[in-house]
Amino acid sequence: MRLVYGLRLTLGEITVSLIVAAGIGIPVGLFSAMAPRWLDNAIMTVSDVLFAFPGLILALLIVSFLGPGLFHALLAIAAFSVPVYVRLARTMLVRIHHATWMEALTVLGVGRTRIMVRHVFPNVVTSLLVQLTLSSGEVVLAAASLSFLGLGAQPPLPEWGTMMSDGRNALGAAFWPCLFPGLAIAMTVIGLNCLGDGIRDRLDGRNKK
Repeated sequence: MRLVYGLRLTLGEITVSLIVAAGIGIPVGLFSAMAPRWLDNAIMTVSDVLFAFPGLILALLIVSFLGPGLFHALLAIAAFSVPVYVRLARTMLVRIHHATWMEALTVLGVGRTRIMVRHVFPNVVTSLLVQLTLSSGEVVLAAASLSFLGLGAQPPLPEWGTMMSDGRNALGAAFWPCLFPGLAIAMTVIGLNCLGDGIRDRLDGRNKK
């Protein structure tokens, strides 16, 4: 029962982290693509600096600075996910901006806001949806890792990483307190990755028709 209850906490971690990361990264990426060149270069430089750190290492640095806790862990996970959405949104918008149909709409006098809402966003949403699904697995692993190290969710919260950390003390006498949370993490990550691949294949097939 505790293991199943931990799924609710894991889903909450995924939701909060991805909402924060995508909510910051996507608007910044779209703004960067349409900003003056010097500002675009500055935003991409900051993004490259964040990319230089492995995600878990950056999360450890942030949590070490803010202090342990579930909320701080989620902020740290969102922080290393933001550059992914900045680059993805910028790349997609730059590619669409140079498309022939985009130039035709501009020549016809269609407003920039209408182009963004009616034409650009539907073309970008496929890649963003797939990235959100695939990033969910990374969030699960990162949250469990931080909790296992004692920097994420604190007892008595039924977080899978915390449950594995508690179970390792009795690993010689009973292996299941570590085994089942580990299996839950593995199955969740595999399931989310398969879901992301399925969504990508489905949407790509629909776009080719």
